[in-house]
Amino acid sequence: MPTSAARDRDGLGTSHVRKEIYDAYKANRPPAPADLKQQMARCEQVVRAFNIPIFKQDGVEADDLIASAVRKRREARFESGHRGRR
Repeated sequence: MPTSAARDRDGLGTSHVRKEIYDAYKANRPPAPADLKQQMARCEQVVRAFNIPIFKQDGVEADDLIASAVRKRREARFESGHRGRR
């Protein structure tokens, strides 16, 4: 059973870090369909209605935010001495 929940979302614009590493990052990817963008906006409204935190930062991709959140959570657990169920 989960003990916490959060929603992640790509921030506005492309990932500056990944673009610096590889200039052609997502160069051949078509833009997201308009209906998908509408669905994502509605999803965010529902998540906010349930008071679930949303991690979003402009210029940063969602998977990078997930990795950072997981790392911080593990570090906090380690520092607290908690070694129980993850």
